Amino acid sequence: FAAYELLHAMPGVDRERISVYGFSRGGIMALLAAIECPGLRSAVVWGGVSDLFLTYEERVDLRRMLRRVVGHPR
Repeated sequence: FAAYELLHAMPGVDRERISVYGFSRGGIMALLAAIECPGLRSAVVWGGVSDLFLTYEERVDLRRMLRRVVGHPR
């Protein structure tokens, strides 16, 4: 979000053409940025998580991080 705000405030940046790109966990961050930053032109997601509940159920190794970052599924 901070990068979007920074780019949006910089002179010489075409504010109508700011996009985000995310890979893996960055994919879900790109999707969240697309939701929270209405001026984004596009979001490219490569291998991003789209179902956090399913990820929580399937990836026991990620549960601790998911609880810390996004909270418990309940």
